[in-house]
Amino acid sequence: MKKIYISLFNLLNTHQKKRLLLLLLLMILGALLETLGISLILPVISVILDPDSIFSSHAMLYIYNFLGMESSRDFLIFLCVVLMAVYILKNIYLYFMYSVQYRFASNNRLQMSSRMFSIYLNKPYEFFLNKNAAEIVRNVNTDVANVFTLLTTLLQMLTEAVTAAGIVLVLFFSDYQMTIFVTVILLLATLVLKYILKPIQRITGIRARESDAESLKWLNESMHGIKDIKVNESETFFWRNFYHSGRISAEAIRKFSVVNTIPQMFIEVVFMVGMLSYILYLLFTGKDVSQLIPQISTFAMAAIRLLPIANRMNRYMGNITNLAPSLEAVEREMTGQSQIQNADRKEDKGQVPKLRDKISIQNVAFRYYCSDTWILKHAYLDIPIGSAVGIIGPSGSGKTTLIDLLLGLLQPLEGKILVDGTDIRELGELWLQKIGYVSQSMYLTEDSIEKNIAFGIPETEIDHQRVKSALKAACLDDFVEKLPQKEETKIGEFGAKISGGQKQRICIARALYYEPEVLILDEATSALDYDTENEIMENINHLKGKMTLIIIAHRLRTIENCDYLYKVTDKKIVRSAKKEN
Repeated sequence: MKKIYISLFNLLNTHQKKRLLLLLLLMILGALLETLGISLILPVISVILDPDSIFSSHAMLYIYNFLGMESSRDFLIFLCVVLMAVYILKNIYLYFMYSVQYRFASNNRLQMSSRMFSIYLNKPYEFFLNKNAAEIVRNVNTDVANVFTLLTTLLQMLTEAVTAAGIVLVLFFSDYQMTIFVTVILLLATLVLKYILKPIQRITGIRARESDAESLKWLNESMHGIKDIKVNESETFFWRNFYHSGRISAEAIRKFSVVNTIPQMFIEVVFMVGMLSYILYLLFTGKDVSQLIPQISTFAMAAIRLLPIANRMNRYMGNITNLAPSLEAVEREMTGQSQIQNADRKEDKGQVPKLRDKISIQNVAFRYYCSDTWILKHAYLDIPIGSAVGIIGPSGSGKTTLIDLLLGLLQPLEGKILVDGTDIRELGELWLQKIGYVSQSMYLTEDSIEKNIAFGIPETEIDHQRVKSALKAACLDDFVEKLPQKEETKIGEFGAKISGGQKQRICIARALYYEPEVLILDEATSALDYDTENEIMENINHLKGKMTLIIIAHRLRTIENCDYLYKVTDKKIVRSAKKEN
């Protein structure tokens, strides 16, 4: 438990820690008010049963005299009014406290989710090649939510503990023997439940979490691949896998819920048996039980409050065990070795001078994590600034990997990539500012054509004239002009409302919008018809001399106008003598 408290506290920033301590004080005050409400019941019942009890209690007698009461009736009225006021004010305060508590949880949950999202966004590119997208979504949304549920649970548990301690203290002064007897029995029962149920609850919690991630994975993959699913008639396969993982999750939740009902029933039985056993003991020893009516009444009222507390405490313990894996996951991602590992990348602290000489790949070797197969080995390539370079090679030869290395998304395991003699790892994000990139996998957002072209730029900062120029260069201006809303036209999720060729041209326009010094096209025209491809490539070839062109293609005719032609083969980059004119 101590480890959980420390882990949670370490995840919070300074402001959150201060707010948490304030919230804790508010909750402790609420617990004290709960105790006050219970403590006032005993004198009220005592005066009702025996008005003369006022004069046998030093505390009641002092208040009686201080207020100048003239009769026990007036004092009883006073006690009832005070008791009603305490309960009304207590519940008003508790409403306020719970509002503060839930506001803290919801607001800070958003902050922590944003922090984790930022951490993921700044991870090296290779991290995402080995990470399940559904797991990331679960960590950012579900696990962070669970962390704050856990935090709220711990705060509530602490508050309940303070309340219970206060009530037990009141009972102790009422009848210490009965209090000790019942408390010992309850503590023993709680310990028994803890060590029996905790392992079961933890296992079911882990299983539910893992199966939730699996269900999310199948749901996510089916939505992204719905076209292929339809064509291949694979609906049943995806549904079956989703249902199977969901069934495991449901079974884990069912077991957890059933196990959680045991403490409630067990503690209730133990409490009542303990209290009634004490009364039987008094009867067998010849004690006058009627004299204990005020105490028994107080115990009964305390039981009404304590039994739910005990049940909730055990439920909280179960929830903590169930939610602990989420805390471990969030802590792992937000602290320690999983923090941003871009040590080789410099912060954006200025401008890189205009490129003047060449991009040089020197003895580069690369293989992916957990793979023994080298994609590139002893690769060399010089790209003069302002030239057009075409790169061909069969599928799987390493062309796209080469581009990812040039972009700085992947780091060579051997060798260097230099720009005017400077390692791109030293340039970091400043290097990416020089590059326009169009990939073979087209990424579009569910937004307008204009916002997809001015990708990642706030609406107020979009250069509309530059958008139009980019559309013209990508041969998309005629198509856009015919649309009722022109550049403001929404293209649907992942560009569902437009053709594959139009998607690709939007991506080309996006790259050109930023007016890069280096333009990289990775099979960027593969979805276009012959005439459109020729038209776009003619426009792009006009950029020779204005920017450096690096074009990946399967078809030689796509790169026939390039200044240099290379082929990726046998893990190397070789100059190709074959060139079509």
